[in-house]
Amino acid sequence: MGGRETILVVEDDARVQSTVVAMLTALSYSVLKADDAGQALTVIRSGVHIDLLFTDVVMPGALRSPEMARQATQLRLHLKVLFTSGYTQNAIVHGGRLDAGVELLSKPYSREELAHKLRDSLGTPGGTIPATADGSDAAQADGAPLLIKALRVLVIEDDAASLDAVCETLQMLGHGPAKAANATQAIERLRTDK
Repeated sequence: MGGRETILVVEDDARVQSTVVAMLTALSYSVLKADDAGQALTVIRSGVHIDLLFTDVVMPGALRSPEMARQATQLRLHLKVLFTSGYTQNAIVHGGRLDAGVELLSKPYSREELAHKLRDSLGTPGGTIPATADGSDAAQADGAPLLIKALRVLVIEDDAASLDAVCETLQMLGHGPAKAANATQAIERLRTDK
């Protein structure tokens, strides 16, 4: 779990941004958001306290994420930066290695992976992650903790971009999605994936 830290999430995909904000809020962080690098710098220049900048490496617009992060850390010397990317080769990986001082969380990631990487980046330990997705203390009738089980989810969608986005979101939430572009593929997946 987080402490009293504030995280600025910079993500241009509204669905991914919404999911990440929900995950961070459930982990007890204060969350600010920006849709692109320019908006992120505006938030940083506003003077609001931010402990960590969590940004996608690949962002639309003239200002690229690595340059935005460089400017942000010049404005706020204490600011930590955590990049995320679904691509293995990008602007912050050179010769198979990250630039010095750069942290990267590869997509897709689970809530637990995100939580651990944030604590590593912030440099302080956090509390135990609660068993429920909403952060409440749930228990079974016998008082034992109620644990959330990862689900296998068959996602049927004919739009490839939407299919990928939904599956990525499910993976980020710790579930195992299976893809099908139509009903025929879905039936075949159900027959073969027991």
